[in-house]
Amino acid sequence: MVFRASPPGREYASENNLYMISSSITSLTKAISDRAKFCLNQADTYRDSLNKYTGTEGETVAMIRKKTSSDNNNTTHGTMG
Repeated sequence: MVFRASPPGREYASENNLYMISSSITSLTKAISDRAKFCLNQADTYRDSLNKYTGTEGETVAMIRKKTSSDNNNTTHGTMG
């Protein structure tokens, strides 16, 4: 009597493993994609915050320079004598 065997990879265990591996790869790909999107959003947020900070700092420095300059111009220098 001769038994027929399925080719390798066609039995239940192999098909189940294939499904599990495929499902894991799909989940991993989605997780990596989600994390990449999160990182890019964080980079955009950081860049926007940095631009706002440097803009505010620049305005403050300009205001201080203007105030210092006008204070120096308005100071009267007395003479000793």
